[in-house]
Amino acid sequence: MYTKTLIASILASLAAAAPAPVARDNSVFAMIVIHSGSPIQGAAISENGLKFWISKPTETYCPESVEGKETALSVNNDSGLAGMHTTVPGGQLAYVTEDGQFSVTQAHSAAIPAGASQTGFKYNPQPEAGMVGELLFNGQGLSACPTGEPTDNSIAIYQIYANGASGFTQTNCTGITIGTAEVDAPPV
Repeated sequence: MYTKTLIASILASLAAAAPAPVARDNSVFAMIVIHSGSPIQGAAISENGLKFWISKPTETYCPESVEGKETALSVNNDSGLAGMHTTVPGGQLAYVTEDGQFSVTQAHSAAIPAGASQTGFKYNPQPEAGMVGELLFNGQGLSACPTGEPTDNSIAIYQIYANGASGFTQTNCTGITIGTAEVDAPPV
């Protein structure tokens, strides 16, 4: 019930503020890496600096009254649009840059770089409790590419790229499945 009410309010704010609103499905989900046998297996994926990462904390714009700090998305499978689970007017729409960087728009803005794509996202929900769903872009999985940035974690920092982007040319990346799990988290 809370989720449906929240989604209805998000839709209302998107319709008022965003030039290309995302009609959301009922599922809000968090993301983890699926790549058996790799050091990143099971690592959480978070948004930081308008990009998606492994081993970086969630760092989003949040009004002071908002307590949420978990990276969560929802996808409209009919339109292929995705967006952050947010409270800000206009939301934060997901997109993939021409070179494949999995990204989100700045809060209160629907602007995306030239050559980027907002459509092509597909969410396959969890088939049953205890299992994970999947997030795809243009029918393909994604890649985790090491950045070489220093980290205090046992897992290196990786940036998430979409294999289905026309200009994706990164090398030394690990092909991953983005596993999804529905969450009842407060929006950020």
